[in-house]
Amino acid sequence: MRKVLIPIVAVLALVLGFAATTAQDASPVATNQHPFVGTWLFDANAEDPANAPDVVRISADGGYISVNAAGLTALGVWEPTGERTAIVTVTSTGVDETGAPAGTFVLRASAEVDASGDAFTVSYTSEVVDPDGTGTGEAGPTVAAATRLTPEPMGTPVAGTPAG
Repeated sequence: MRKVLIPIVAVLALVLGFAATTAQDASPVATNQHPFVGTWLFDANAEDPANAPDVVRISADGGYISVNAAGLTALGVWEPTGERTAIVTVTSTGVDETGAPAGTFVLRASAEVDASGDAFTVSYTSEVVDPDGTGTGEAGPTVAAATRLTPEPMGTPVAGTPAG
């Protein structure tokens, strides 16, 4: 009986080990290999030509940082949902005209990087959450787009350096 039991236990261990490896392989792309990682020029309102883009940095550790034209920052997190898709939650805090805390602005999004890897579109909702935790409810969805910021060589200057 013991001679039969040892091979069965060994086969069972191999099958379970294979199943665990296969389950791990089925998970989405690791964040450090995901095309969403990078620095982007993000236009939250493409219909408004006067709207300056935000600069967004999406890191491989799941972090998100953005700075808008007014210098306001927002922080967030993201995780992959597929080879070129991700979900994102971003928040920023604000103050009212007296300088008192005005709560937070929360953006929740689904993003998809295009096949080139140099652009993404995002559908997002936004919500204002008061300091007491009361939310306004999510508004949207709104569609926005971004293009990857890439290194460029210095060009030929058209003017001298301004006097400082």
